Amino acid sequence: MALSSAVLSLLRDHLIASSLAAGLAVILLAHVAVALAGRESKEPPALPQKVPFVGHLVSMLRYSHRYADMNFEDHALPAHTLSVLGGKLYIVNSPKLAEAVLRNRSLSFEPFVRDFMKGATNIDSRNMKIFESEEFSSQWIKILYASMTGSELLKLNVQAIRHFGKYMAKLPTDRGFEVENFYIWVRNTISNASTTSLYGSHNPLSDPRLVEAYWDFEADLHILMTQVFTSMTAPKAHQARLQLTKAFDEYYRREYDASNDVPRFTKDRMTMERKYGMSAAASGAIELAVIHGALFNTALTTYWLVTFIFNQPELVSQLREEVSSIVIDESDREKILQVNRIEKNCPLFMSCFRETQRCVFLGTLNRRVMADTDISDGRLTYTLRKGQNLQVPVGVLHKSRSIWGDDADEFVPDRFLDDEEIQTLPSGFLPFGGGKHICPGRNFASGEILGCAALLLLSYDMTAVDGGPVKVPETAEAWPTAAINKPAPDEDVGVLMKRRKGWEKVDWTVVDEMKEFRKPRTRAWSAL
Repeated sequence: MALSSAVLSLLRDHLIASSLAAGLAVILLAHVAVALAGRESKEPPALPQKVPFVGHLVSMLRYSHRYADMNFEDHALPAHTLSVLGGKLYIVNSPKLAEAVLRNRSLSFEPFVRDFMKGATNIDSRNMKIFESEEFSSQWIKILYASMTGSELLKLNVQAIRHFGKYMAKLPTDRGFEVENFYIWVRNTISNASTTSLYGSHNPLSDPRLVEAYWDFEADLHILMTQVFTSMTAPKAHQARLQLTKAFDEYYRREYDASNDVPRFTKDRMTMERKYGMSAAASGAIELAVIHGALFNTALTTYWLVTFIFNQPELVSQLREEVSSIVIDESDREKILQVNRIEKNCPLFMSCFRETQRCVFLGTLNRRVMADTDISDGRLTYTLRKGQNLQVPVGVLHKSRSIWGDDADEFVPDRFLDDEEIQTLPSGFLPFGGGKHICPGRNFASGEILGCAALLLLSYDMTAVDGGPVKVPETAEAWPTAAINKPAPDEDVGVLMKRRKGWEKVDWTVVDEMKEFRKPRTRAWSAL
C-alpha cells in the first residue's frame, strides 16, 4: 500500500511537472508565433517583454501613461506593437501616422463607448440593448452634436459662465481671503456651474454632497470599469455611483427636464429615452456618462490654465489688457463680457489655453481595428489586423521635442500664436481627439473654460499664500483611464484672492451677442 502510494505520488508529480512544462512550451511557442507573425507582416515592429503574455500589461498598470513615454524614449519608433495576453496592441507615436489613424474609417471608437457605458454606469442589459441599437444610438448622437454647435452651444456656454459668476458674487469684495485648496475650489465651482447649465434649477448637483460623490466616482472609475466586485474593490466609488444614479433617476421621474430653464440638449435626450421605453434608473445611469464628459476635463483644465497664468505676473498684465478688448463698460460698476469674441479677439489668451492643454493632457486615443487596413505617413506604411486594438498616447505627442522644440516640457504662453511651423503640425496637438470621433463637447468645454478663466483674470488679484506668484504644483500619477493630470495630493495649492483695485464693486453681465443685452436688467451676476 505504501509502495502504491509512493508510485502514485511520483506519477502525480511527474504528470504535474509534465503538464507545467507542456503549458510553458505552449505559451513560449505562442509568444514566438505572435512575434514572428508581427515580423513577417507589415505590422508595426513588436517590442520585447521580459514575461511572455503579461509583461507589457504589468508595466502599463505599474507605470500608467509613463510606460508609453518610456517606450518612446527607449525605441523612438513611429509605431510599435505590444503583445498583451496573446493579442496585439498597436501604439502610434508619430503625428502624421496619428492623423492617418483619425482619418481611417476602419478604425472605430464605438466599441470603447459601449464598454465605457457598461462599466462606468452599470446600466442593466435590457436598457443597454436599447442604447446600443442603431436607431436609438444614431438619434442620441445626433442630438448630442446638434446641441454642441451654433446658437444652442452659445446658450449653454453663457449659462455655465453666468452660474460661475453667481458663485463668485458671493465671495468677499472688501477684503482678501485665502483659498486653502484652489484646485478643489475650482473643481467644485465648475461642477456646479456646468451641471446647472445642463439641468436647470432642479440640478441634482446643486447638493454639494453630490458634487463630492461625482469626484469620488471619478477617482476610482478605472476600478469600476472592471465590473469585478466593485462594492469591495472600489466601495467609495460604488456608493457614489448609486447616489448619483438615484438622484438622476428622481430627476427623470419627476420630469424636471421639462422646466423652462433646461436646455434642448437635456430635454431632447430624455424625451427620446422615454419614447424608447428606457427606465428611469437607466436614464439616470446614462447621465453619469454625460456629467463625466462635462466635468472632468473642464474643471481640471480651468484650474491649470488659471494657475499657469497667475504663475507669471507679467503674463497676467498682458492678458488683462487683451481680454479687456471684449468687455463693454456700461459704467464703473457695470461691465459686459462678450464670450463669443474671445477666440477672435484674444490670441494670446487662446494660446495660453492651448498650451495648457498641451502641457496637461495625457490621455490615450483608443481605436478598434474593424477590418484589415493600412496606415501611412507617406514614407512608412503599416498593416493593422482586424480585431486588434490601437492607441495614440497623446502625452507622447504633446511632449515631443521633435514637434515642439527643446522647451517641450515648459509652459510657453505664446507658443500657439500664429506660427507657420506649428501650423504645419496639427496632428501633434490632439486634446480632443480628431476625425469622425472628435469629442462632441469640445466647444462647450472650451467656451466655459475660457469664459470662467476670463472672469477670474479680470476680477481678482491672486498670489500664493506667501505672497509670491501662484505655484504650479507637481502632478500626481494618473491612472490609464485619466486624460489630464491632477495636482499631487501633498502639493501646496493654496492661494490668496482679492478683488482688483478699482474693481471691488464691479457687476458682470455675460452675453453671447450684444443684441441679447437689453435694459433694464437684474443684477449682473444673477442675470437670467
